[in-house]
Amino acid sequence: MSTSGSFIELNFSSQKLNDLLQLEIVDELIYRSTYTCKTRSVGIYGGQIISQAMAASDQTVATDRMIHSVHTYFILSAHENHIPNYTNSLKLGDNQKPVVYHVEKVRDGRSFTTRLVKAIQNGRHIFSCMLSYQKPEEFAYFHQIPMPKVAPPESLPLYEEVLKKTLKDNRVTDFQRAFISQYITEESLYFVKPVDDSWMSFFMEDMGRSDPEKQNLHRWLAGYISDSYLLQTALIKLPWGQFYPTMMCSLDHSLWFHCDFLIDDWMLYESLCPRYEGNRALIYGRMWKKDGALAVSMVQEGLLRVNSML
Repeated sequence: MSTSGSFIELNFSSQKLNDLLQLEIVDELIYRSTYTCKTRSVGIYGGQIISQAMAASDQTVATDRMIHSVHTYFILSAHENHIPNYTNSLKLGDNQKPVVYHVEKVRDGRSFTTRLVKAIQNGRHIFSCMLSYQKPEEFAYFHQIPMPKVAPPESLPLYEEVLKKTLKDNRVTDFQRAFISQYITEESLYFVKPVDDSWMSFFMEDMGRSDPEKQNLHRWLAGYISDSYLLQTALIKLPWGQFYPTMMCSLDHSLWFHCDFLIDDWMLYESLCPRYEGNRALIYGRMWKKDGALAVSMVQEGLLRVNSML
């Protein structure tokens, strides 16, 4: 049994990934973050809270069970989602201070395990998460929808290269130029290769290498990455150069893990916005393995307020 003052074991090849997901064991069922991802906002990136909550929960579950679903609510709303220089914002916590995670053992059944994680900062409840684990079972049959037919990642340019080319487009507004320029200079934990000219589908590969036998580490990182691009999908349908976002934040976010995968190998991440109304956008997302297996499904609802540029 882990003792207070010790840390959970991580073995990513990237020290930044180790720092990102490192949790101090404060007491039984209580964990504290030691590092927060610094972004342009003063809030905490939502994907980091998701991944750290998953890591904390995993410490309380038998090793023969693997997480298969995560359902989260950003109670003090979510991070400022890569929008520079706006003040009318909702923030998830303070990225200058640690977050404490309280884990509640809701159920330990013969086949399934359930945990509730609450994230606390400055004595305030900022985030809640329900997680479910399953003991592996034999199954006689399975089926899935086919993976989209896209070019292989080896043939595609990195996203930074695409953005640098976009900056040369005369149609780019000053706001969009600032947005793109800040993205290019911001340090990332993973590579992105767009499949087309939008953010609706792209290949991604984590920059750090992790043990393929420790599937939980790959799922934590999928949780981290999952919150990066979903809400931006709603921006794609906005008329070019006519609107700009003034507020973007996650409201709730769910993930389902269907099979084992390696997040440090290229995976196809696609997203779709079926409805945007009342300043709320609903986004569906999927992560596919290169062999065509659907590995992760996601759904997110987010707040997206825009102003007209006309």
